[in-house]
Amino acid sequence: MGGKIVTVGTSPTILFDVNLTRQAFMIQNQGAISVYVSDNPNLAVSGVNTGRILGPNEIEVGTVFIDPKAVVGRMYAVVAAGTCDLYIDDLYAISRYGGNLSLSGNMYLKDTAGVTINPAEMATTPVQYITTLAVANTEYSQALPAGTKKFTVQCRDSTSVIRWATVTGKVATPTDPYGTLKADRGMSEDALKLAAITLFLASATAGAVVEITAWS
Repeated sequence: MGGKIVTVGTSPTILFDVNLTRQAFMIQNQGAISVYVSDNPNLAVSGVNTGRILGPNEIEVGTVFIDPKAVVGRMYAVVAAGTCDLYIDDLYAISRYGGNLSLSGNMYLKDTAGVTINPAEMATTPVQYITTLAVANTEYSQALPAGTKKFTVQCRDSTSVIRWATVTGKVATPTDPYGTLKADRGMSEDALKLAAITLFLASATAGAVVEITAWS
């Protein structure tokens, strides 16, 4: 298990072996052409196709199943012409499940504009902020950097309740729409691609400290 690059050609190429009864995976097409992916080594690139089509930069997360008595199963890929690199991560094994080898479910990761996210562009750099809400029921703000792809928010203590919003004038005197971080709870927003954002914060507890981490 673990990430690797596999170059796929016009003959079916083995992506990974499945030697457990249920195993999750992620496949990301890093090329500019479509790739056919299947558990069938005879998958075709024209006519009747037995595989899933994975377009350029698309990500698929799914699960493969094999018969509990089987020793190994395999996932394959092929392209109609040329070659194409796939990033493969056979993520983890899950509980036993019977049945023949098949794909189950898929998910394409999209940003907030509906554009497929390339893992090479996913968040890698964290910036931490500490915002002290010194006066009760007073609005404080923290701007996050342009290009933020993920952020987390939590209160440092386990008893304060934090009100938050992305527009001003909502949290000092609670005015919808705003969000609430319950005592001893945090918030995480992921799969973002933000031009800019400011979080506005307030609490009925004077001196509450809010910890924010923004990833870009």
